[in-house]
Amino acid sequence: MLHQSKVRKTALCLIYAILEQNCTEQDFPYRHFWEITLEKDYDHLRQALCKGILHACRSAKEVAGVFVERGEAFLLETQGDFTLVPQREIVESCVERTKATLTALTDLRLCLNDKRRDGSAPLEERCRKVLQLAQTICRLSEDLFSRLADAPEMRPSPEGVAGAMRRWLRVLGECTPLEHPETLADSEEYAGLARKALDLAALRPAAEQLAREVVARRDALEADLERLLRNYVPERLDVVDKSILYLSLYELQCRKLSIPIVISEANNLAHEFSGSKSAPFIHGVLAAAALEQADNS
Repeated sequence: MLHQSKVRKTALCLIYAILEQNCTEQDFPYRHFWEITLEKDYDHLRQALCKGILHACRSAKEVAGVFVERGEAFLLETQGDFTLVPQREIVESCVERTKATLTALTDLRLCLNDKRRDGSAPLEERCRKVLQLAQTICRLSEDLFSRLADAPEMRPSPEGVAGAMRRWLRVLGECTPLEHPETLADSEEYAGLARKALDLAALRPAAEQLAREVVARRDALEADLERLLRNYVPERLDVVDKSILYLSLYELQCRKLSIPIVISEANNLAHEFSGSKSAPFIHGVLAAAALEQADNS
């Protein structure tokens, strides 16, 4: 389940970016912001996906190798038999794609272990290639089994090819669902991957909604800060500190979170994103806000 601290931290980054650019939330370049901000999160997800694919295909070299061997033997033995052209074409296509899949899996493993890899785009590209090849082989196999069934008396017997293909399909059948890892939450082996995918899918809308709600109340929050600050004006505040205070005051006033939670979360954000003196300062402002809120209730 998506942790609210992660949502809060991501929303803070968005609030800071909007305030720093001094623009309205409607004019803010959200797409560019998310590409940069969530780059590490997507990289972690793609690494997990890559490991999932390699785990699903851990027996691919052996099983696919048997299919390639039997497929090539079938093609050799039926060479020149024009009555088997459709079957030969499908077997040949499956063999070629199976070889390509083995190469793609090797490439994927090398890319995962490459310390010089630039970002996660190469991983995404290689994962997609493996999954596309797997899906293509699965589709071709349906046609192959249908055509083999239509020619039961063909010689040589197609059972060797069909049996090897069925074993290869069992491997691919574990791999292909990984194209949509968020659907694997009930899987014992891939529950961790599914959780990463679901959390990342939920993070952006949750953080963006929180940030939009805070920025929409910017004028009111600025007035609150001006009242709460002693011998200080909001204009002098560091943008990071102001962003933390905006977010914390909003959660205190509008989301009605408890005072200890708001102050604790603000303290964590201050220690992570701001200077060493910011945490006590922010604590003091929020304590004054909490006291004022208690007096008014």
